[in-house]
Amino acid sequence: METNNAYLNSFEQFIKELTGFSESPQTLEIPSTPTIRASQCWKLFVDARKKGELSETTKDLAISTIANAIGLASEVASVYLEKGVTLEEQAIELYNSFASKNYIKNEVIFRSPELSGTPDIIDEESEEVIDIKTSFSFESHLKNIIQAQNEVKREYYYQLQAYMLLTGKRAAKLIYVLLPTPDDILQRQARALEFKGNSYDEVLEGLKKQNSLIEKLPISLRVKEFQVVADNEFKTNFFERYEKFKEYYQTLIEIIKN
Repeated sequence: METNNAYLNSFEQFIKELTGFSESPQTLEIPSTPTIRASQCWKLFVDARKKGELSETTKDLAISTIANAIGLASEVASVYLEKGVTLEEQAIELYNSFASKNYIKNEVIFRSPELSGTPDIIDEESEEVIDIKTSFSFESHLKNIIQAQNEVKREYYYQLQAYMLLTGKRAAKLIYVLLPTPDDILQRQARALEFKGNSYDEVLEGLKKQNSLIEKLPISLRVKEFQVVADNEFKTNFFERYEKFKEYYQTLIEIIKN
């Protein structure tokens, strides 16, 4: 794309050229009330080094929330994320086998002005939300479950607290599952690893051999569940932090418009 000095000196024209929007930045419909995704909620709870200020992580959340509202959010892509998304249904099936349940994927997006989220499973009988995380490898699976024995990852803890706030449930479960990696992801892994001395075919064969061993592991190892209870202080703490976050978010909107 060619840009001249006039465009560089005019933020309005630059945005038009970059995004294809017919509107100027002044008329972009950016909500005055930011809605945070449950998976990003943890960023609100990162403390700044100096008391009373927002952390850089929280500030970045404001920027990404605006970018998402405009339709310019950066897409984060990785084989780790791809495996989890691709195997959502299989992960639920594996958990059903482990827990003797018949759960199906929840498709309802729960929303409030401040939060939105889609828990993987909602158990109306036990009044709990369930979220399933697919480990990428056997080693990462072990690390995940060892850590969760002591404390659930901060990112997942706050995600589940957000889900409970949105749904009105008072209990949640975090489930780690281990499934074989899809072939197309294995092939890309092999391409990335072949530079270490072995040929692509040799690397791929080794990855497939490791992959085949996963289904031979006992299900009690491949599926681990961890209980998370509702934090009675979460709602109060969330809204205290949210108001400061909202002020910064609205300041950014003014910068964009001016």
